[in-house]
Amino acid sequence: MLLRHATLSDLSSLKQFQQRLVIYERPFDSTIPKKGEVTYYDIRELIESDKAQFLVAEADHKIVGCGFGQIRKDAYWSVNKQVGYIGLMFVDEQWRNQGIGRLVISALLSWFKENNIFDVRLKVYEENHDAVKAYKKCGFKDYVKEMRCTIE
Repeated sequence: MLLRHATLSDLSSLKQFQQRLVIYERPFDSTIPKKGEVTYYDIRELIESDKAQFLVAEADHKIVGCGFGQIRKDAYWSVNKQVGYIGLMFVDEQWRNQGIGRLVISALLSWFKENNIFDVRLKVYEENHDAVKAYKKCGFKDYVKEMRCTIE
């Protein structure tokens, strides 16, 4: 298993992972369009940014997982002026449960620490039990419950 920085030559594979993540998350969120491509993140911008670290996990010369960390501004009232954000965590189905996600998250947390960022956040659908369990194994805890009401 090789963990490395993503490059622009990985863009096609990473965009495919993003679409596979969208497909996986559609049942959790009725506001995601049922068909077509959905872009959660500008992957090119993240790869090129000095405020982000985009990692890919490779096995057998093939990308099998990814995730990024990004330094973001916190709310104007917060004691933290900046926080870390983790996104686009994805591991190919046949490579899951082998510690790849944990490896990516661990490397991202180290990068945040090197950049003096000690408050790291991510978003996960509450019904995505496997992801919630995996994030909790990496030290994440429930933080804020976001609620929504659909008016008919």
